[in-house]
Amino acid sequence: MDAQVAKTMRNEFSFGVVKGNAAANAENKVTAPAVVMFRNFDEGAVTFSDFGDADSVGGKLTSFIRAQSFPLVRHCTFVL
Repeated sequence: MDAQVAKTMRNEFSFGVVKGNAAANAENKVTAPAVVMFRNFDEGAVTFSDFGDADSVGGKLTSFIRAQSFPLVRHCTFVL
């Protein structure tokens, strides 16, 4: 995983690291390298594995995390 992405987004998201295909395959049937986002809605887990271009991985990973997550409390405006 791109360490800079994790460092930048640490206040908004929790990150963990699993090394090796055996651990990754045991529960989620993914092949390393991959980033799996666990969610408590929709399909539960989504996987990012677009590690082709090392120079653009950070931006792609950040976009993936933002697109696949949503705030726990949405912004609401009440008019009385």
